[in-house]
Amino acid sequence: MPSLPGVHLEGPFISPERLGAQPPFTQLATLEKLRELLALDVVRLLTLAPELAGALEAAEFLAQRGIRVSIGHTKATYEQAKALIAKASRHSPTSFTHLYNAMGSLSSRDPGPLGAALASPESYAEIIYDTHHVHQGSFLSAYHAKQDKLIMVSDAIRATGMKEGLSELGGQKVMVKDGMARLLQADGTVGSLAGSVLSLEVALKNAVEAGLTLAEASHLLSRNPARYMGLKDRGTIALHKRADLVVLDRDLKLVEVIVGGHSLDQAS
Repeated sequence: MPSLPGVHLEGPFISPERLGAQPPFTQLATLEKLRELLALDVVRLLTLAPELAGALEAAEFLAQRGIRVSIGHTKATYEQAKALIAKASRHSPTSFTHLYNAMGSLSSRDPGPLGAALASPESYAEIIYDTHHVHQGSFLSAYHAKQDKLIMVSDAIRATGMKEGLSELGGQKVMVKDGMARLLQADGTVGSLAGSVLSLEVALKNAVEAGLTLAEASHLLSRNPARYMGLKDRGTIALHKRADLVVLDRDLKLVEVIVGGHSLDQAS
C-alpha cells in the first residue's frame, strides 16, 4: 500500500518579502501555533524564515520533537541562517527549501542563506531541477557542494501531467506554458514561477544529462531524502525494506511503478 509519512508545511512562517508563489498570509511561528500544528500529527517538515521574530525558539521547539526544519522563503543573512542551523541541528537534521529560489543570491561579501546552505555540510538542501527554476551550472554547483545531502524534489502542482493552459494553485490562477507554471496576474500577464509541472523521472533524466551517473542521480531522489527524514524502511533496494520502485527504459522513460511490492496497476 502507498505510504505517506507526513507533510511538508511550506508556509505560513515565511518572509512576506520572499513569498514566491505563496499567498500573502504569513505569520510568526509562535509556540502556541506550533503546538496546535503538532497536535494534528501530520506535519513532519516545516519551512521557516530565520529572520522572523521567534524563529530560533521555534526551530529548537520543532527539532526537539523530531520535526525537520527547513530554511526557505527568506531574506535572512548568512549569520541568521547559520544560527538557526546551529540551534536545530543539535536535535534533528536541517535543510533548505528549494535551493536558490526565494532566498536571494550569493555574492562575495553577502553570502546570504544560499551561502549558508553551501557552506553547511551538516544540512541537506532541496532543489527543483526542471531546468527552469535552476540553471544546469547552478545545479552542478549545488551537487558538488552538498553531495549526499542534496535532494531533488518536484514541487509539482495539480497541473502536472495535464495539458498546458489555465490551472490553479492555492486559490491563485496559474498559466502553464512551455513546461513552466506561472502566476496569472489580473491584467492577463504572467508573473513568478508557481511550483512546477515536473515529474521526478524527468528530474532524474535532467541530472543524468547534466553529467551525473544514473546511480548518483538516483541517490538524490531516494537514498538522500529517506536519510534526511529518518525513514529507515525505504530509500535503498535491500532485504526487509519497502519495495517502492520505478522501472525505467534505456531512455529513462517511466515504464512501471511498484508500491509496497505491488505494481501500481495491481494495487487497487
